[in-house]
Amino acid sequence: MKQGEQYRITRGLEVNPGAREIRKEVFMKEQGFACEFGEEDDTALHVTVYQGEEPVGTARLLPPGKEGEPWHLGRVAVRRAYRGRGIAAAMIRRCGQLVRARGGTQIELLAQLHAVPLYEGAGFRAFGPLEYDEGCPHRRMRKTMDSLFEKG
Repeated sequence: MKQGEQYRITRGLEVNPGAREIRKEVFMKEQGFACEFGEEDDTALHVTVYQGEEPVGTARLLPPGKEGEPWHLGRVAVRRAYRGRGIAAAMIRRCGQLVRARGGTQIELLAQLHAVPLYEGAGFRAFGPLEYDEGCPHRRMRKTMDSLFEKG
């Protein structure tokens, strides 16, 4: 984390309008996704990075449905003007810390193909066939808690 940056971690989007704003900007306006928000956002943990009062990046953590199942990391987004500064990698590490603190053993995600190297750099490994979300190809990836803090 750089000087002046802070994390805001909330349950639900109603108390975290910065996360909603970034997701609309990145996923809906830039990338053209239509189905960005759902009821899972109400129970998810939303990790948002702020520089001063400006939200610059966000990520979402969904808790497991049953004990022993993986947490799900998703909706990792950084505003265009702030990309290339390590914000996404820092958010991914912070999400891992949150999962570990809650006793989680694995994190899974569904990565857009262009983001696979980012997650590989954080120790995630791809598995399974390509999957499509609104016509966009994705790879399922997983990381176990044993390797969670090895990289980055």
